[in-house]
Amino acid sequence: MQIRDHHQRAVDHLAEKGNEPSRAAFEGAFVAYSHVPDLDSLLQRVPVYLAAGHDKRIRAFYSMAFIQHWFIHEAERHCIVRECPGVPGLGS
Repeated sequence: MQIRDHHQRAVDHLAEKGNEPSRAAFEGAFVAYSHVPDLDSLLQRVPVYLAAGHDKRIRAFYSMAFIQHWFIHEAERHCIVRECPGVPGLGS
């Protein structure tokens, strides 16, 4: 992986504030060759789960799941009323 300055800043930002799926993508990452100083230690910081802010992230996750659930049921309700064509089981 060739890393430039803006990529290094992005990885540093991910190590500081990244979400869990992005962090998980770096699990097991290693540096085979690099001229970037301390790149290996930076990559080792990325997949570490941050306990700080855990409750806030959990609330945000549940809020998003709740609103998506509501959107899906609203879409189903409107499609059933209007008989959405092309949707299997909901229209002609």
